[in-house]
Formats: sequence, structure tokens, C-alpha cells
Amino acid sequence: MAQSAPKEYCISWDELHRDTRELARRLLAEGRHFKGIAGIARGGLIPATILGREMNIRLIDSLCIASYDHQSQGQANILKGMPDTDGEGWLLVD
Repeated sequence: MAQSAPKEYCISWDELHRDTRELARRLLAEGRHFKGIAGIARGGLIPATILGREMNIRLIDSLCIASYDHQSQGQANILKGMPDTDGEGWLLVD
């Protein structure tokens, strides 16, 4: 039997914005505080920006990681890391 292609789940911009704002609300309600936010390129940059605005966090950086070759996931290769930090206290968004 032939293997089927992975299923995709698409959401609207409105849903993305609403869900990200809800995440920010929950993190704030838990009393979570972060030094900054790091968004992983190709998926996490827009949610990281929304979270930064909603949580009043101005220090936002990006990480660039390659782990997929088309549809196959392999070893993670860090193309751009975050300088000057070990990541402690940062919110990572992918």
C-alpha cells in the first residue's frame, strides 16, 4: 500500500492571532516572566512578535534551525543561534 502524504492543518490569521493572544494571557495569569522571546524562523517569528506585544516584552530574537529535507526530519542544524545568552529565562516559540 502506498504511503499517504502528511495531513496539513491550516488556520486563519485571525485564529493564529486569537490563539497567540490567549497563550500570552495564560502565561501572564501564571505569573510567568521572561527575559526575552526567541522565535524560530519559518514558524515562530509571527507568534513571537504577537507574544512580545501582548506580554510587553521588547527583547525578541530569532533562531534559524534546519531539520527537514522536504518532508523528512533529520538532525537539527543550528544556522543562527542566539549570541550572548545560554537561553535561561527565554520563551522559545516555534
